[in-house]
Amino acid sequence: MFKVERKTIGIAALFAVVFLFVSSIGNVAHATNETDYKVIVETMLTIDVSANSVTLNLNPAANPFGYGDVDVAVTTNNSTGYKLSISAGSTDLVEKNDSSIKIPTLDALSGGYTDSTFTANRWGYKVGTTGNYGPFVPGAEITKKTGPVNSDTTTLRFAAKINGTQPAGSYSDTLSFVAVANPLPPKLQNITTSDCPTDPTSIVDDRDGQMYTIKQMPDGRCWMLENLNLGATEITKDLTSANTNLATTIPAATFNSWRATGTSYTRTYEQGQVIPITTTNSSNHLDTDSNTGTKYGALYNYCAATAGTSCVGSSMNTSSAEYDLCPKGWRLPKAGATNDSNNEFQALYVSLGSKAANMIKSISAGGAALTLSGMSTTNLSSQGSMGNYWSSTLKDSQFMYVPIIGSSYFMSSNYNARDTGFSIRCILKN
Repeated sequence: MFKVERKTIGIAALFAVVFLFVSSIGNVAHATNETDYKVIVETMLTIDVSANSVTLNLNPAANPFGYGDVDVAVTTNNSTGYKLSISAGSTDLVEKNDSSIKIPTLDALSGGYTDSTFTANRWGYKVGTTGNYGPFVPGAEITKKTGPVNSDTTTLRFAAKINGTQPAGSYSDTLSFVAVANPLPPKLQNITTSDCPTDPTSIVDDRDGQMYTIKQMPDGRCWMLENLNLGATEITKDLTSANTNLATTIPAATFNSWRATGTSYTRTYEQGQVIPITTTNSSNHLDTDSNTGTKYGALYNYCAATAGTSCVGSSMNTSSAEYDLCPKGWRLPKAGATNDSNNEFQALYVSLGSKAANMIKSISAGGAALTLSGMSTTNLSSQGSMGNYWSSTLKDSQFMYVPIIGSSYFMSSNYNARDTGFSIRCILKN
């Protein structure tokens, strides 16, 4: 039994030793896991291999087949998860006192081996406790998971079968379990027009680690296919020109103070307000999978939507918005009259055949197009039946254009007061 803890530079490595023993006592074979091993990789990835004993009772006459389990647990805070693979010093089990005596691994067989069809004097393994056994293949991937995990455990079942032609003895091999953090996706803040994907692709927001789907649409522009959800939980990074479409800095504490809680909202022009959609603040709430509103995003009054740059009274707004809460390199789309050549919402609608159904289908990721008509002082309304989106375009001193979409209609020339909470859908800058 041994215990080691080691830090390495990089994102992967665990070397654990698993010994399979064949005892000379009474022609009974034993396999014992002597592992108690933990490796920490830059504090981002840890692997624990079970130290429990694994015994294979193999008797050529009465019980020639036996197996034992080894648990491998991985913990990582990597947002895209990890990949776990297995390797070894040899594909043979080697007898402790005579290295010329070996038990080779199973031959490759389509469908694998069952307990009853397991080849005599061979060894192999399977992932999990069901299914069939296969040969040991160095570097084989055991499992791959997405998202942060805590003690995500994979069970490996090792097995061997012997008959009277195999000499009794202690056989062993050294196994290596290697966990590698999956690559992080590109950041929204780094996307340019030339690398906007033509298929829906998940991209991460560097400010809070949330994932959004983006795509180049038929209008030639790169759109987010989900509503912004910044503020669903408290953020820890300040909003700066390096990560947000603004020229100054909004401290994280200031932004977090805009987050509304409970079910009563104060509609205001002068102060930013962010409404995370939860299962408690909407009587017709449809996003039952999450309490952070990831299906519909958050709602923002115009002060918050414009990153604090348009927070004056209702009769004092004199220009369209230049800055907003979209990630750096992105911005609020332009709207306006239906025949306005600068109306980017209308241009997208036309490029999709001027059909609301096409618009909903094309800009939705998980049903996110139909959100809410807005907020009152006591409740969110019309969730799942319509969507309203802030634009950067001024209607007049009191109102901003807020395109609206329903199941059978679309109005890019719709407008509303800036104290109401609406969704944000970002578009990549040229």
